[in-house]
Amino acid sequence: MRFLFIIQGERKSNLTQALALEEILIRNGHQVVEMLVGTSPDSKIPGFFNAASHSVIKRFIAPVSKYSMNEGSDDFKNKVLETLNNLPDYYKSMCYINNRIHKTKVDLVINFYELLTGLTYALFKPSSPYICIGHQYMFLHDDFMVPKNRRFSYSLLKIYARLTSIRAKKRIALSMRKFQNSETQKIIIVPPLIRKDITAIPSNSGEYLSGKIVDSEYYRNVMRYHWMNPHIKIHLLNNLSEVEDVDAVNDSLNIHPYTEEKLLNLLAGCKACINTGDFESICDAMYLGKPILMIPKNHDQFFCTTEAVKMGAGIFSNRFDIDELLSFSNHYSPNKEFIYWVHTCEGIILKELDKLLNKNVCDDVSDYSKCVSI
Repeated sequence: MRFLFIIQGERKSNLTQALALEEILIRNGHQVVEMLVGTSPDSKIPGFFNAASHSVIKRFIAPVSKYSMNEGSDDFKNKVLETLNNLPDYYKSMCYINNRIHKTKVDLVINFYELLTGLTYALFKPSSPYICIGHQYMFLHDDFMVPKNRRFSYSLLKIYARLTSIRAKKRIALSMRKFQNSETQKIIIVPPLIRKDITAIPSNSGEYLSGKIVDSEYYRNVMRYHWMNPHIKIHLLNNLSEVEDVDAVNDSLNIHPYTEEKLLNLLAGCKACINTGDFESICDAMYLGKPILMIPKNHDQFFCTTEAVKMGAGIFSNRFDIDELLSFSNHYSPNKEFIYWVHTCEGIILKELDKLLNKNVCDDVSDYSKCVSI
């Protein structure tokens, strides 16, 4: 079978999920013809994605879908106005997406949370069917509970999720734990898509903490904690141009230039880790058995953090509370059910694609390991 991926490229998790699904499809004899990646005009497709993908990659201009925890109605209005100003570029992108779908004549289009895909299907109605994949489709699930103090923010996230999936045949909701499928919302629950880079790397418990510098506030908090607790070993990956890369600040603090390989190696060997609670980082850490301090920066990450805490993966905090993380790590046990759940991902996805395309449906729904080909 032939597939076309359309990916919202501003979120790393969308890119890594696309790579993981590409691995699954190729391993089972299918072809990903092209990957269309949407980014803002000033962004580039990350180097790790270009290096890891086996498909033809093409870029188009797309809206940025990032909202912070502190945004209110004025910030939302500004984003709407920015989107309206860029409508001519987005319309060109939709025409381009429609053209690529028509030219490639694929059996199925798979959308990784890209808004313009839903709008393209609403406006042009391409002949190739499509499905959507992302943890964000859990927002539409019948059993999803909206926090009382975040109803407005989550209503926006739900609207956005619906717009990315207009006319979609199915919504594949990636989830850290099992839920019932939702027929009313066309939602299929699937385990997280985790790359082979994570599942193949050996994990061991070291004596240091790992994290990635995501903004200047994060960097200041780390440095403040380090000077007060110089005996705690910390390894950080630096993704900010204003912070100098210094492999060894001193005996207990190391700041490394950011690379995917370094990120995975540090995570696999750490005692515990700190992240912003994004879906990919949580799932990678849980798979490798690492306790997590999660400091979410937006409402999407807050939802993921809430789910991870329910599963005993780590702790939520509004501040850089490493002492609490170290205390938690002393009695932490890896979630083996999560690892088993992840291992069923390939079979579940292939079975759902099989059902969707009406070819060689697997009869034994209780044994996902038998569903290995469409």
